Amino acid sequence: MWIHITDTYGLCKNNCTNFKGTGPKVTRLRWDKADISSYSELTRIFFNDIRLDTDVDSDYDKIIAALHNASRFCVPKCKTSFFKHYWDDDLSDLKMKSIEANRLWIECGRPRSGYILQEKCQSKAVYKRVLRNKQREHDIGVSNDLHECLLNKNMDSFWRTWRCKFGAKTALPVCVDGVSDCPSIAQIFASNFADACKPNSASRFDCLKHEFETVYDNYDHPNVGDVGTLVISVEFVEKCLGTLKNGKAAGIDGIEAEHLKMAHPKSIVLLCILFNKMLLCGKVPEVCCSGVIIPVPKDKSGDLTNSRNYRGITLSPVISKVFEMCLLDLYSELLYSMICNLASKNS
Repeated sequence: MWIHITDTYGLCKNNCTNFKGTGPKVTRLRWDKADISSYSELTRIFFNDIRLDTDVDSDYDKIIAALHNASRFCVPKCKTSFFKHYWDDDLSDLKMKSIEANRLWIECGRPRSGYILQEKCQSKAVYKRVLRNKQREHDIGVSNDLHECLLNKNMDSFWRTWRCKFGAKTALPVCVDGVSDCPSIAQIFASNFADACKPNSASRFDCLKHEFETVYDNYDHPNVGDVGTLVISVEFVEKCLGTLKNGKAAGIDGIEAEHLKMAHPKSIVLLCILFNKMLLCGKVPEVCCSGVIIPVPKDKSGDLTNSRNYRGITLSPVISKVFEMCLLDLYSELLYSMICNLASKNS
């Protein structure tokens, strides 16, 4: 059995990074505006048609397709700043009334006096007044949050709130290392990140690789390979899912943590079956060995046109993260003893 855990070297070596200097506006799924109950019910319906009776790649694709189809109907996808924090149903009603009054005024020939003009002006004035009040209340709320963070000496929360409200995003350059077209810039970053993951000493690398292969050939776990044994339980998968943080970027498959956490509980059962099948076959889906590398500036005040001023952040598939978390919890004692033995040999 050979389990390929996602590693940065594989991503740098096999995938080309997309550097978006002047690309299209990035959209995100807005789960805070989603119809969660409908999404859960749709996933239940889609999951009922899934039979995990093929290879792990096809089974993985079935689960991903069901999650994407359900979110397409129930979760709005738009720019991050599309929805306002202070917006509510009252503002929506007032906006619609103002639009309808303005439309009626236009259809009546734009009269300069009378009831229709008065209704149009009043609707617009009420809408703008309530909108300003909502904006003011939101700003006061942010100020109160900053004040509370200072009183509690919680500097992490203070600066997180500050950056969320007042922080400006770093404007990425359109030219890096003298290159301006996106494919060439992506190749430059891919080469730099691949060089950073190469071994410092080839002889030492070969020695450690031989040592690992020797230990691996003699490794035998009694539970893995037994068809009647579930190494990873449903409760185990549910526990790992609960530790995922919301609002994180999706991996190469477009699945976010909310896709799994908001789905019908049957998703946990399907993931449990898939994970145990992966252990039994000794293989993970191909997409789990891929990821998206995002270049992030090391020094925002430095030279942003120098590719060496960037470090890579890898976005791995969420399902791959859950599987790795299950493995870490399952074999934590074994991994700890192996690390201790390796440290004692090298000391």
